[in-house]
Amino acid sequence: MDKTLYHHRIFCLHGVTGELTADAVSADTSFTVEQAVLDDVVIDVGSQIVLTDGVNTSSTLTITAINMELNVITTNLAAGFDFAAATPTSIVRTPHWAYKWNELEEELTLCPDHPAHPTQPGSASTIDTRAPSVVNAKIIQSTANLTHPAVHGETLEVAAGQTGSVDMVWPFLITVQSIEGAYDAANPNDRMDFLAGPDTPVGVLTQAAPIGATVLNVSQTVVDNTRPSLLVKLIEGGTVNDLGRIISVDQIALTITTTVATTDAFTAGVTAVLIAMAGTLDMPIPHSKSLVGAGGFHLEGTDVYPGMALRVVYRNAGPDPSRMVAYIKYLT
Repeated sequence: MDKTLYHHRIFCLHGVTGELTADAVSADTSFTVEQAVLDDVVIDVGSQIVLTDGVNTSSTLTITAINMELNVITTNLAAGFDFAAATPTSIVRTPHWAYKWNELEEELTLCPDHPAHPTQPGSASTIDTRAPSVVNAKIIQSTANLTHPAVHGETLEVAAGQTGSVDMVWPFLITVQSIEGAYDAANPNDRMDFLAGPDTPVGVLTQAAPIGATVLNVSQTVVDNTRPSLLVKLIEGGTVNDLGRIISVDQIALTITTTVATTDAFTAGVTAVLIAMAGTLDMPIPHSKSLVGAGGFHLEGTDVYPGMALRVVYRNAGPDPSRMVAYIKYLT
C-alpha cells in the first residue's frame, strides 16, 4: 500500500429525519414512523433522537431496536409527552460526532452522515492515521534476518459462555515463529482464534452496500492489501458487520466477495473496510490440560511491524470457566 489512511471526525448538528405516522402517548417507548426515518443514514440502533411537535420536546431517547417491516423504532425511555402524528411530530437526530476514513489528509468540511446537516465550526479533526507499514497486515516469510529468541505470554481467564481476548503489541520489529496455548481448564467445544493486525482499515466502499450484499465495491487500497482467506468487517459509525472471510478479489472491477452477507446497509465513502489475517482460526481446544501450538517449523518467521497487534481470542462454550496462557515465540 502506498497511501496513508486518515480517520476524520466532525460534530454534526441535528436534523429532522421524518415524522410520526401514528399518535404516541407519554408512556410509549415504541413509535411508528414514516419510511424516511428508517431510510436516513443517521438513524440506527444506538442513535440518539428527540421527538418534537413545536411545543413539547422529549428528553434524549436512544434507539434500542428497529422493526423495518412495521416501521417501528423502540427507545430506551418513554416519550414523556403525548405526541399527535397530525400535528405533525418530527423525529430529530441529536447532535453527534460523525466519522470517516479516507486517503485525504484534509479535515472534513461536511457532515459525512448527511451533507445537508450543519456542523459545529472548529470541530473537525483527524483522530487516527494508518501508515503503509502498519496497514500491510499480511503474514509472509521473514526477510528481517532477526536472530535473538524471545517468548511472550498472556493469561486469559474466560467465564462460562463468554469470549475473552488479549492484544500483544511490540514497539519494535519482531519475527514470530510460533503460537502456543497452554490450557489449565477447558470445556468441550471451546475455541481459540489468533489474529494478526486485527481490525486494520485498508480503504472504503466506493458504492453503497445494501442488506444481503456479499460482493462489495471497494477502493484500490482494499484490493491492493487483501486476498482470499483474510477476515473482513465493515464499519460505519457504530454499525459493524463481520463478513467472515474474503473468498475472491477482482483487481479489475475493484470488488471483493465475502462468505457472509451484510445485515445492515452501508454508505459509499463513509464505510471503512477492516481486515485481519487469521493465523489459526476456529481451533478446537482439547478437554484436558494440554499444550496446543501452531506455526513452528512450518512458519520460518513472520515479520510483525511496530504497533501491529497480535490478538488471541478465546471463546468459552461453557458451562465452566476456562483458563489458558497464550505464548508467542519470536525473534528480535
